[in-house]
Amino acid sequence: MGKKGTKKHQKALSDIDRHHGTDQFETTVKTYLDQYGLPEDWSTLSLLLDYPDAEKVFQALTAMKNLYETRTPVEKQGFKAKVDILAMTSTNSDLRDLAEEMLKTL
Repeated sequence: MGKKGTKKHQKALSDIDRHHGTDQFETTVKTYLDQYGLPEDWSTLSLLLDYPDAEKVFQALTAMKNLYETRTPVEKQGFKAKVDILAMTSTNSDLRDLAEEMLKTL
């Protein structure tokens, strides 16, 4: 697993969850992405949908779409709701278009 198999990585994932909704969230996510790249777990990817960088949100959406069929009905419903909100509220037209297209296939 390389760097993603370390205790430091687990702490970095935990920090994203802990800082979600605070003014430290953006810095925490940026630090994580710089060190480890896009996370692979569903819950952290879901938190990244609130990150202000449209390119990273685009990547997180795509990764979650690839994992969608393996998720529970509740997780699927939550994802669909987040995608719906992005489709309605995103100021980035590419991100909004992706969300609208995804909604047609979920």
